[in-house]
Amino acid sequence: MYTNGHFAYAYTAAVLTNGLGLVRNVMLFEGQKDSVTLKPILEDFHLHHDISRYEYFTADAGFDSTENYRYLVEECKLKPVINLNPRNTKDLPKPDSDSEGVPLCPKNPGLKFKYAGFCKSRNRIKWVCPLTKRGKSGYICTCPNPCTNSKSGRMVYTYPEDNYRRNTPIPRNSKLWEKFIRNVLLWNSRSLD
Repeated sequence: MYTNGHFAYAYTAAVLTNGLGLVRNVMLFEGQKDSVTLKPILEDFHLHHDISRYEYFTADAGFDSTENYRYLVEECKLKPVINLNPRNTKDLPKPDSDSEGVPLCPKNPGLKFKYAGFCKSRNRIKWVCPLTKRGKSGYICTCPNPCTNSKSGRMVYTYPEDNYRRNTPIPRNSKLWEKFIRNVLLWNSRSLD
């Protein structure tokens, strides 16, 4: 990176302080975004300090993510105070979902979003607009009346832990789901013979 008039190789640093601003923990990261560093920072901190002594966790907008809120509340028993990241609060129409948990186009509920993979690092399922095509340089939306200004079209994420039955880690309408179902049906038909 170019810093203070010269090129430098640098690590991303996370500095954890208490309410008085006293440094309690420092960690170095290479090439990771703020939103994914929260859990390792607090786990390292917890090795050396009693986290139950704290009630609140404050952070800047870089830590504004559903995963971080869930982690802070459910696992750390802390009350998060995190600035909203404007990139995470777009005023877009909310898609409904069908009975199997597949998101539906907010402008045409007859169109189901397409499964686009499972993000292990964030434990979420990625869905793309049903009218989005994958090109050489990424996704391209072909919708004549898009619900977003993004050239790649609308992307929606579902989180299995919100409803494990509905948001299965292997989505019900994906090719992988169909493959498993075919194998189960094949196995059942052989066992009946």
